[in-house]
Amino acid sequence: MGSAHGGSDRSIYYINLKTGNQYKSLTELIKPDLKDEALSFLSKVVSDRMKEDIDIYWEDHVRVTPETRFALSDDGITIYFGEYEIAAYAAGMPEFFIPYSDLTKFIDTESDFWKAFN
Repeated sequence: MGSAHGGSDRSIYYINLKTGNQYKSLTELIKPDLKDEALSFLSKVVSDRMKEDIDIYWEDHVRVTPETRFALSDDGITIYFGEYEIAAYAAGMPEFFIPYSDLTKFIDTESDFWKAFN
């Protein structure tokens, strides 16, 4: 039997305050010719980490897509999922941090998105 409980969600917006451009997709940071490879790489990294805690997650793999939610920090990208998206409510909002040093091959340092925040 379940019980009633509150829910949480997270929305992160990246807006260039000088131009007004809004960046919505993780792929806007990736070199155009490496988007598929980068998404496959991120999917593998997240899936490998999920396998480390297999009792928490419903599946042992996940597919990172252009719509997958993410957060940027000074040191890397955090891929995150909502409650119930890949695990039970008790798991909260699962997060998977990937340092930029693991992504240097993929990051498009000439993209408007990268330049707006670096």
